[in-house]
Amino acid sequence: QVTAQTKVFIDRLYALDHDEWKGKKLTVVVNGEAEESDKEYAILKDAFQEMADYLGISLAFRGVGTEEDNADDFEKAKKAVLELEA
Repeated sequence: QVTAQTKVFIDRLYALDHDEWKGKKLTVVVNGEAEESDKEYAILKDAFQEMADYLGISLAFRGVGTEEDNADDFEKAKKAVLELEA
């Protein structure tokens, strides 16, 4: 369901000191060809949400790369991140 690199990233986040992360926000932007409402994004969002809940942090999640977002356009991806941070 996720790449080996994504799995390692998620697993390493679980090992973090919980007290150090309380109240922080994790922003995740993933790239793909589907609409953000597609099941593949839901699976990833659920995995990151479970981890965020475990660590006691909030999660901002955005899927980019749809035809409308054009994943190759760095400025649009950057805008998506800034919108999540707001």
